[in-house]
Formats: sequence, structure tokens, C-alpha cells
Amino acid sequence: MSSDFDEEEKNEELEEAEEQPEEEMEAEVGGKGSLSGEGGVYSLLFPKGKDVRYVFSAMATMLKDAAFSLGPDGVKLRAMDSSKVSIIMLDIPSSSLDEVNIGEEIKVGISFDVLRKIMRRISSRDKVEFIVDKPQGKLHVVIYTKKGKEGGMYRKFSLSLIDVSMEDVPEPNLEYPIRITADLDSMLDIIAAANDISDIVSFAAAANQFIIRAEGEGGKAIESIYQSTDELFHEYVVNTEGSASYSAKQILGFMSQMRQICDAVTMEFATDKPLKLTFNFSTGSLLLYLLQRT
Repeated sequence: MSSDFDEEEKNEELEEAEEQPEEEMEAEVGGKGSLSGEGGVYSLLFPKGKDVRYVFSAMATMLKDAAFSLGPDGVKLRAMDSSKVSIIMLDIPSSSLDEVNIGEEIKVGISFDVLRKIMRRISSRDKVEFIVDKPQGKLHVVIYTKKGKEGGMYRKFSLSLIDVSMEDVPEPNLEYPIRITADLDSMLDIIAAANDISDIVSFAAAANQFIIRAEGEGGKAIESIYQSTDELFHEYVVNTEGSASYSAKQILGFMSQMRQICDAVTMEFATDKPLKLTFNFSTGSLLLYLLQRT
């Protein structure tokens, strides 16, 4: 995964030169030390810049904006996209963070259109600090070198907090008879091939066989058949056979980001139920629920 990360990083550095994101955010480069403060100022320090970059980039493929919960327990997000076809759930516990300077839970509304541009500037060895300045209505994203706060340079990007609907988005209370954990790269390859043919990809699972297929115009089609004993499966549980279809593009966008920090993905589905994708990375977990397509 590291070689892919380095190559993607080089390509996106060229894109950044054209995007000019500073029109929407303030940028600053400084010397040593922490930028955390007091009096309505709260901060969290993430140990792995790579996790921050790709988790938030994955969410940006589905969300235009969202409200996060930051507190002593860590970072949580429960959000539904604007078209109401997906629910995204993020959990990064405080035990996975280097520092947590928040004594109470606070809500922070951000624009992913702006944040995703900042994420592209994070390198794999960087540490990242989120500083919420409530009096100024700002979120400061501070990127430190691998030496962290104690030494080296930092880059700080500031964006305005926004008002986001705070409607409660509970986790769907669903039981799935099908649960398959598979190698993420293998799944990404077939979903990418399916997306080239159609915007809809179909999953079908039986006790001993898993099928992914897509059908397009002009008789184009692709079908991949896997046996439950194949090495790419880390877990294969099918209590009841089922099949369903979902957006190939949306799955592909999410998986292509998360593959940089995850080796496996857990897929749960059933006939007439949303798809549930679970990505466990080194500092937390990210879930995507996606409605069926017909």
C-alpha cells in the first residue's frame, strides 16, 4: 500500500497547484511548538496523518458537510448524505489519540469541499491536530512533521465552522444474514471493473459461493465467482442466501480511499436491505450504509 500512497501523493501535489484552496481557507507556516490554547479552544492530536487524510477523504466522496462530535471520548460522526441514500458513521476513540484537550462534548460543523483540499497536503508520517476555536468560529488543521509538536515545522490551515443540521442519525437497527470480510484490494479491483460497465453492481451470496456482477449497454457484462474457501476471504458467513444491487460508483469512491489504510473490508447485506461496509483502520472504524439500487 505504501508505494500506491507515495504515487498518489505525487499526483495530488500537482493538482493542488491548480486548485488554489487558500481562497476558502487561511494558511500559515510556522516553527516549533503547540498551537493549542484555552478559553473556548479545544484540541485533538492524531498520531497518524495517513489515517486522517484517507478517512476524511473517503467521507468527502459522500458528504458535502457534516457535524462532528468531539469530546473526552474521542471523535464521532453520524451523518446522512444530502440525497439520503447513505449513512456514514465514524468512531475514533480517545485511546487512539496522542492528546485530547476537551473536557466536554462539542459539536463542530465543517464543509468537506474545503476540508478535502487540506487532507491532500498530509503526508503519511505527519501528525495532525484539530483545534476548534469557538470564539473565532474556526477549525484549525495543524500538520506537524513526524517529530510532532516538539520539533520541526508545522503548517496550519484554518476554515470557518458552519451551521449544520443537528438531526439525530441513529445507526440502523438491522440484522444481516450475510457477513463477508474480504481482501480490500481484491474487492476494489472487481468493483472498479464493474463500474466501467454499469453504475449498478450486484452481489449474490450462497453458502459456498459469492458472485459479483454488472451488466451494461450493448450486452456488456462482467461476472466474478468466488468460492467461500478462497484465500481472499478472512470471514465468510451466509446464514440465508441473498442478493442485492448497489451503486458501483459510490462503493468505488469510498473503497479507493480506504484501501490506503485498510487491508480488509467487511460487507454485510441481504435481499431488500442496505449494504453495510465496515472499515477498521489503526486508530478507529468507519461504516457506510448504502441503499439498494434497482
